[in-house]
Amino acid sequence: MGYKSVILLGPIGAGKTYISKQLTSQLEKNLIPYKTFNVFPILVELFGEKPGVVEEVINPYGRKVKKYTFTDEMLEEGYKEQARRIGKRMREKDEVIICEVATDTKFKVAVKWICDQFKAQGKEILLLYLQVPKEVCLERNRRRPDYISSREDVFFNHSESDIKKLAEENGVELKIRRNLNETDAQKIVEELLQELFD
Repeated sequence: MGYKSVILLGPIGAGKTYISKQLTSQLEKNLIPYKTFNVFPILVELFGEKPGVVEEVINPYGRKVKKYTFTDEMLEEGYKEQARRIGKRMREKDEVIICEVATDTKFKVAVKWICDQFKAQGKEILLLYLQVPKEVCLERNRRRPDYISSREDVFFNHSESDIKKLAEENGVELKIRRNLNETDAQKIVEELLQELFD
């Protein structure tokens, strides 16, 4: 079966990238091969030069940052490309794959496409949903030092039952965890390490 992998799912500002970085740091210490996937750089690669996608703004804390606006069509194309790259990578190497998926307008199809790639390779993947209040997520998004996401409200148009149904439809194990602070994040990383290698 090879290594088990994980989809980190949640709104913008839920802490997906932070947990991914903490997890990969531990994997490196244990000499475990891994690859991370985040659709954002793929979207920038595909659409970053298109008019209206990016603008420079001043965030609420006085810092100049880039603000990105991706249409639903762009998101779908980006997630499709992400799934293609994940499948290609799995065919080439056996390693832990860590996928970050934001709960935007296309997250359900994104999770499906990723899970389909794992099923095709006969490999296991865990769906971990990060449960964080909207106000905390928005505050974190607006404090990003390099970029912020527009269309903020679209990331919160789902319920816990939607997430449970998504996991059931795709036949994957689901864990829902609170991620309010660094202590929560550390507990999640420790649990993931145990889950991925038990």
